[in-house]
Amino acid sequence: MLSHKVSGFRVAAGIISMLTSLWVGLIALLLSVSVGVEFSVTYLGAIMASAALGMLIFGIMVLASARTRKPLVPRLLLATAGVTAAASVIAPLVGASNLQLTIAATISVLPLAILAILAMRERPGSAKTSHAEDRT
Repeated sequence: MLSHKVSGFRVAAGIISMLTSLWVGLIALLLSVSVGVEFSVTYLGAIMASAALGMLIFGIMVLASARTRKPLVPRLLLATAGVTAAASVIAPLVGASNLQLTIAATISVLPLAILAILAMRERPGSAKTSHAEDRT
């Protein structure tokens, strides 16, 4: 009996995405609490919070569609990681955060971006098929 093919890259990208979204959400919360209310800072915090929510949603979608090889969801996940990285780079330029927070946010989305790229590049027949008889 053959079980369904599951992509390891997609499962890893989904789990890392959900964990990274919690981290980026915390950074966005700290950014909005620690800085005074300014026009650019308010929109920057909203961008980071919406990117964190997007990473959470797309992480769940990647896990739910781990058996497919369509590149749409990993592309959207890569886009939200890019938005988060761009917002964290812009933050010290407008005086919204310090360099350490920027480095932490940028480094935290790099594994997610790498896994999303690997999940997009998978071919339809590339997943391993496990046999139920081999486990006994």
